Amino acid sequence: MTKIKLLHFINSLNIGGAESLVKDYALLIDKEKFDVVILCHDRIGSLYEKLLQNAGIRIFFISDFFPFKKLYFNRLVNKIVRHSYLDKLIAKIIIKKEKPDIIHSHQPFNRIIEFVNPSKKCKLFHTVHSEPKEFWCTGTRYANRDFKAVSSLIKKHGMRLIALHEPMRQELNQMFHVNNTVVLNNGIDFSRFNVSESKEVIRKELNISEDAFLVGHVGRFVPLKRHDLIVDSFYELCKIKKNAHLLLVGSGELRSHIEEKIKLMQLREKVTILEPRLDIPRIMKSLDVFIFPSLFEGLGIVLIEAQRMGVPCVVSDAIPEAANVSNLVVKMPKDSAPLQWAEKLNGACSIHPEYFGIEKWDMSIVVKQLENLYLQEISQG
Repeated sequence: MTKIKLLHFINSLNIGGAESLVKDYALLIDKEKFDVVILCHDRIGSLYEKLLQNAGIRIFFISDFFPFKKLYFNRLVNKIVRHSYLDKLIAKIIIKKEKPDIIHSHQPFNRIIEFVNPSKKCKLFHTVHSEPKEFWCTGTRYANRDFKAVSSLIKKHGMRLIALHEPMRQELNQMFHVNNTVVLNNGIDFSRFNVSESKEVIRKELNISEDAFLVGHVGRFVPLKRHDLIVDSFYELCKIKKNAHLLLVGSGELRSHIEEKIKLMQLREKVTILEPRLDIPRIMKSLDVFIFPSLFEGLGIVLIEAQRMGVPCVVSDAIPEAANVSNLVVKMPKDSAPLQWAEKLNGACSIHPEYFGIEKWDMSIVVKQLENLYLQEISQG
């Protein structure tokens, strides 16, 4: 049996929701049926890059093809590259050489797929990882270009859209005048969530007191995630709970700003910041409560992970309802003041989790659904 060549296209393999999905898709899909390669715009030296390459997954990086690699990551040079035909030409060369039967894009790089102009036999899929209107309806040039590219790829190449939940599916069908958008849960690998170590052992490793009331957040340091609000809320919580401690995991453009803010608020002894890591289930197990105040999310897979580990979660009401799979979630109006967040965090308590439908988020099930979707499209010729 000839394997189906599958190419996932994503900006980078930084540690985030979309990137985690691509990582799990690549690792868990049936290798007897599919030959998987990944095309990234940028190489960043992440843990996911190493993990996938160690598993034998081939990864191509557009940034590797520039002779001025160090300059490439200068914001101005990168902008010039992205607004020229250089990255498009490199992507076209790679894709034409690989001859994929399926291209599955993630994140708004569809202008490149449009430029590549894959053969009619190549099936196209695009998973929408962000709230559609929050990206495509902002009026920016970048958003407009991607919207037009997706519209063109749907019309000329029959690109199939994949939504993360039912309301998103309906929104995408309406936005792009289609009726075949499919919902695939942004699943998690349940096998990773069987953590045998105790909370005390994990905290000791992290140099956090066993007696601490530990509030945690996992996410990139970007405006969307509202780390300023997290720190302000934690400051108020410290007035209520003297043993409060904050654990932040992630990297990003605002990390230095948040570190300086923590210093100015004299919270350095009460805050632990960790680099992105692969043992997030262990981190979740160490927490007393998880805080997730994002302005918006396509889904918020980290919230599913926190619930899977039985952690009470205080979250923004901007998080899609589809991410609520247990009795552990407490919703907050996203414009609530820091003191209100602190009071909710303080009121979070350990309860016996009751789940409703979390089994649908098992990545082993989701990957089989994805395989069937691919095979269905291929069989239609």
